[in-house]
Amino acid sequence: MIDTYELFPADVNEPSDLHLLLIELGWLPSGGVPGSYRAWVNPQHPDLEILSPDNRSAADYAYMTSRGLRALQSVHGDELVERTQAFLSLGVGGLDTTRWRKETNAAPGLIAWPQGEILSDAVRDQLVSAAKSSQDTRLYYSTSNATLARNFLKQCFLGQSDIGSYIMTAHTPRDAVSHSTATHTGRPTAQERSRVAYTGSEIMRTFDQAIVAVREALTEYRRAPKIEEFKQRVGFGVSCEMTSALARFVADGDCSIEMLRGQHRSEGTTKEVTFDAPEAAVLDEVARELLEAREPVRATVTGIVTSLNHELDATERVVRIFTDSLGPVHRLRIRVSAEQYDEAIRAHSDDLMVQVTGIVQRESRLSWMFDPDDFRAYQDDGQPDEPTLLDVVEGAEQSPESA
Repeated sequence: MIDTYELFPADVNEPSDLHLLLIELGWLPSGGVPGSYRAWVNPQHPDLEILSPDNRSAADYAYMTSRGLRALQSVHGDELVERTQAFLSLGVGGLDTTRWRKETNAAPGLIAWPQGEILSDAVRDQLVSAAKSSQDTRLYYSTSNATLARNFLKQCFLGQSDIGSYIMTAHTPRDAVSHSTATHTGRPTAQERSRVAYTGSEIMRTFDQAIVAVREALTEYRRAPKIEEFKQRVGFGVSCEMTSALARFVADGDCSIEMLRGQHRSEGTTKEVTFDAPEAAVLDEVARELLEAREPVRATVTGIVTSLNHELDATERVVRIFTDSLGPVHRLRIRVSAEQYDEAIRAHSDDLMVQVTGIVQRESRLSWMFDPDDFRAYQDDGQPDEPTLLDVVEGAEQSPESA
């Protein structure tokens, strides 16, 4: 049998590395002696318990680690070798791990395809919202801070799913720097860093604060159903985008978010926040309220033309489009110029998509854009490069606006 202990070179063989590997393979902490060892159990193997050492300087550290790894190999076989090699190639000691658990009606480890797509998008949008909130906090972001969010996602790794309900895993390099500007040259100074660059640990700290703040607000909401509980926590990363993403995550099944963090490789903290499926309705309502409370925003929107309105004796021309997103703004009314109206006619007759840029605002619960800066038709051979208004607010139910 291969000596699995040798898979961990001495320079990366820290207690937190072994703990992270156990968690990645579906093991859960079940006690132990702080500073000495931890005990781990796996629901799929109820008769087996694995002990992992906490103190690298202990005389039996190497023995306990080797014994724990051999026990893992007896259960997971080649999968242990593959996971270990993947972790070492990524520099596991510098990763924060987040796990999203979702209860489903399918067999353990499975999820219906449509529900899986919703879950994946909801997880992505939670990370996007956290990145944007790291730069500044707002009720609603639209396309603001999108560069930082995109750069942060490029730094993240999607881990393998595990057995047990349905689990998604993300690994975030703690020290990797994501910039908030499209181009950046040279190493940022400490002063610049606070303005244009954020580490993975900083962004995930915002994520943790936002998730905990939403959980606290939901608990308070049970006692006194007031949306202000959420608005008061905007400074902790609560936003329209975060509550919308959580609403989609929570819907149709109880769930939890587990956050494994560590400022030092020899230490780590684990926090788990749970949500109940009925709370999705509250989160959806909160997302609507935060969207309604937003200031008018400049945004780019894409969709199809559904209606053209121009009375012969009137100068006002109104185009309605149905957006190509699942977001809360499904229908947008746009007051356009004569040239833009002709472009809308062409898009409608030739079955083309349109992309519009301007100020989006709400009037009587309807979404309007007046005198857009840009209105163009294009063949739908792929999404435009620009992020749209709806890319960052996906998933909430449609507002009760007329067709």
